[in-house]
Amino acid sequence: MQRPVNATATLAAQLASGDLTLTRMDMDADGISLSGNGRYGMKDQTLAGDVSLHAADLSRALAVVGLPSVKGNGAATIHIGGRLAQPKAVANLVASGLRIDAYSLGDVILDADLTSDGRLTLQRLNIQNQAARITGSGQWRLLSGLGGIDPDFANRLNLDIDNATLSRFMKAPPVDGQIDARLRLAGPLTALAGTLDLDGQSLNTTDMAIGDLSAHLALNNGTLQVDTLDVVNQAPA
Repeated sequence: MQRPVNATATLAAQLASGDLTLTRMDMDADGISLSGNGRYGMKDQTLAGDVSLHAADLSRALAVVGLPSVKGNGAATIHIGGRLAQPKAVANLVASGLRIDAYSLGDVILDADLTSDGRLTLQRLNIQNQAARITGSGQWRLLSGLGGIDPDFANRLNLDIDNATLSRFMKAPPVDGQIDARLRLAGPLTALAGTLDLDGQSLNTTDMAIGDLSAHLALNNGTLQVDTLDVVNQAPA
């Protein structure tokens, strides 16, 4: 249902010598604060700007774009530069109490940057949900034009999961229990290689007790190999 929204906006811009300059942008609407400045060179198509966003209630902020199921509060800063055809950017995102539909993520920190040659680097991913923690980093190169990931680029993804109980992240998970994992992937998409170390404690489903699990898997040129797999289920006496 639509509802009235109080909003204020202040914009100041000027056009001179082929440069469009946004000297001030301040907007406040329904718990959302947006501010920034920027410049666009029409002759050489250069970009430069900074934008900051703060939302005290993400469900209200994102309802205008059809995403009211995202809850929590968040803030983001973005710096943009480069040329229109080859932009570069640095972004930081911080969210607290983040929840998407039935999935509870908790507190999230994300730092990423994009270079003018399309290299996207995830500098830091940190997700904290009570005692559970997920951290990660990675690098990919995006293709210009139609988009996608460069299949020949030496991609990289590191992901660590510590003390993750799945029921903290979702209701009625298909498998519950504590999980610790280390994922390492590297190489081009055509020859991706990596390893996964997985440890689970007191794993169970609604119908079955799985027990404790330890596994090491390796991926090499499209072949997945299970090096070790141990499952211990001690039934009560």
